[in-house]
Amino acid sequence: MIKLSEIFFYKWWYIRRPLKWLSPLISIFEKKKIRKYGSQPSQYSPVFIIGVPRSGTTILYQLVTQFFNVTYFNNFVNLSRENLYFGCWLSHKIFKGESHNSYVSNYGNTKESGLMAPSEIGNFWYRWIPKDQIIVDENSVSIEDKRAITKNINSIINRYRKPLIIKNLYFALRIRLIKVLFPSAKFIYLRRDRLYVAQSIYLARIKNSKNPKSEWWSLNFPGYKSLLTLPIEEQIAQQIYQLENLIQKELSEICHENIMEIKYEELELNNIEKKFKSFIGAEKRKAFTFGQLRFKSGNTQKIDDAIFFRLKYELDKIFKD
Repeated sequence: MIKLSEIFFYKWWYIRRPLKWLSPLISIFEKKKIRKYGSQPSQYSPVFIIGVPRSGTTILYQLVTQFFNVTYFNNFVNLSRENLYFGCWLSHKIFKGESHNSYVSNYGNTKESGLMAPSEIGNFWYRWIPKDQIIVDENSVSIEDKRAITKNINSIINRYRKPLIIKNLYFALRIRLIKVLFPSAKFIYLRRDRLYVAQSIYLARIKNSKNPKSEWWSLNFPGYKSLLTLPIEEQIAQQIYQLENLIQKELSEICHENIMEIKYEELELNNIEKKFKSFIGAEKRKAFTFGQLRFKSGNTQKIDDAIFFRLKYELDKIFKD
């Protein structure tokens, strides 16, 4: 039986192949544009959504890009990842800035929501950023590659004259690099009740790992391999604890005014509109109100009592608050 993911692969293959093959020619077209728009300071600060795995960063990415008049990278742009500027230009020509109406994802992957859905465009970033390095700072990327990243992103911001929203889970451990690339960058740090983060990570490991108790899943940190002999509940508690500490440490070097902390549990409240509008610097899309966005908190128990309370015990023990 053909899987849904395979259907999307073959469907998008016909778009991806020509864009990849024509990349050298497309580069000639976009080179002058990148030089024109990317060589000057950006008119808006790029906004990065960060958080620990399973904290809701993808749905926040979807909500913000659906509700506010901002620029973001969609799945179509990801198909043209060798030519980011061209991909954005063609996407705007085809979709004309219409709403993506994407509210579902598969562990951050939004392909099933269509070409307009927000994307992490991981392969674009890995052109310059080391893929297998846990913490990437300003010393991990060459001067030439830093310049290339900055010019590509600035060209998009200055071309469309809107704030650019960026979400890629691994940027939670790239904050020092982002600060160097974009000194005025802003960060939306999403926090979620740790118990439900832990439950969601547990379920993800069960679903995505052949050996859930001994195989790590998602974002890691220095020394994580030494924890693989511990009970799975303790591993997950340590993952949340260590990642939160690393994020806080990196954010400590960012100007307070450029950080907004928000709780996952607050995303249903109507007063979010004013808070985001002021921080991002964008107006809402016409004819939308926050209450119209389809979102419901997933903070309900979904696992056996024994595992659920074991996770709670490990979290209480390590955080002691």
